[in-house]
Amino acid sequence: MSSTLDTAGLWREEVSVNRKLQRLPAPSQRAIRGQTLGVVAVVLIAMIGVAGMLIDSGIISGSRRQAQRAADAAAQAAAFELITGNYSTRTERMYAAANQYASMNGISTNGCVLVESPPAASSNSRYAGTNGAVRVEVTRPTDVTLMRLLLLQPVVNVRATATAMGVPQPFGHTILLLHPSASGSLFINGNGSLSVPNGTIYVDSAAADAVTLNGNAWLRAQVLSIVGGQSSVGNSSIFATIVTGAPVLADPLASLPAPVLSDYPTSLNSGGTAANPATRSYSGNVQVTINPGIYWGGIKVSANAIVHMNPGRYIMAGGGITVSGNGKVDGTDVFIYNTQDPQNPNGAGAYAPVSVTGNGYTALGARTAETDSTYKGVLLFNDRASTTSVTVHGNGGNNGDPPYGGFIYNKNGDAILTGNGTYGALGIIARRMQVSGNGSFTALDPSRTPDTKTVRLVE
Repeated sequence: MSSTLDTAGLWREEVSVNRKLQRLPAPSQRAIRGQTLGVVAVVLIAMIGVAGMLIDSGIISGSRRQAQRAADAAAQAAAFELITGNYSTRTERMYAAANQYASMNGISTNGCVLVESPPAASSNSRYAGTNGAVRVEVTRPTDVTLMRLLLLQPVVNVRATATAMGVPQPFGHTILLLHPSASGSLFINGNGSLSVPNGTIYVDSAAADAVTLNGNAWLRAQVLSIVGGQSSVGNSSIFATIVTGAPVLADPLASLPAPVLSDYPTSLNSGGTAANPATRSYSGNVQVTINPGIYWGGIKVSANAIVHMNPGRYIMAGGGITVSGNGKVDGTDVFIYNTQDPQNPNGAGAYAPVSVTGNGYTALGARTAETDSTYKGVLLFNDRASTTSVTVHGNGGNNGDPPYGGFIYNKNGDAILTGNGTYGALGIIARRMQVSGNGSFTALDPSRTPDTKTVRLVE
């Protein structure tokens, strides 16, 4: 059996199908346009949404950076006040500084600045409960676009936090003179010389002749930094890298608390009492060992007397300290506070200078961090209310030992250097300084250099 292809029939069926298709209604142009507009609308809404999200994200990101800058500045300013301010006002000044610097960086101080010192436990700070740490949280209300339209939320509160605190670091200058404007704040006269080959000198005076050398005087240091300028007269010379126009260097020991006399007993060796101060004098060929505590009326060492100071804190309540002639004084791990007798501030109880001169040796070392964390590195602290001077004489120490190790701190009084020997590992922070001898300083002893504090962000 065989079959044949009916081509004529296939052709008739194809013609029939084409005719049916031609009779179907064509889609209207209006419907096509409507579908296109719908698609475009959806795409536009999506694009607007994306653009709005990008805009809001950028706005919030910028606001967060601004808030973080404000928090960082406020925390550091607050921490600085905490470590440098007066004890009775530093908390108040801490809050004021935080608000001031937050405001300067665009943060409202009306409920938008939180200051915690120490940081609260609820803050989740690593420094929660740590004394000396200051945590600042700022809130910055930020206007947005898309969130306003879709979520009916016109403002987003952006928050940022920062924690700062003072961290210790050894003081870096051998000599710092704090007078802001004196001519000859550092004055070397005649044939005098001052050699600080392993250290630096900083002079806060803005006077054009803040450092003055006269005659054949000379000065040697690694760096001499001066807020003002220097004047050299005659054959005087300066061997140092000189930096003029330096910024004012703040008192690094401004926050160091002065001893409270009621916390200390009267020394067994005191010459008087609070009601009746009298200077304890040692002269002749005596050799004595004295003990810490309050000396009502101070100490005087003369002739050939030798005085050994046991370790501890010594309070000169009036009378000061005088060492002259062939008198000799030595002691390790000692701290001396020179003040007045508050009960009887006249006569032997009045403010008096510290004067260590003569031909005898001096070998005094300040306390270390292991023996005294508060007064580490401070050998002599002259009461800030006193304008009395501190005079030290260069010598060879005891059997060649350095005569001094530690710092003299005389914020409102002068330091006077005499003699033709060495001052050893001595550092000086004073109002002004006069040099008449030929003295030299060795490198500072890090274990007997006071720690100062600098502010750092810690989180």
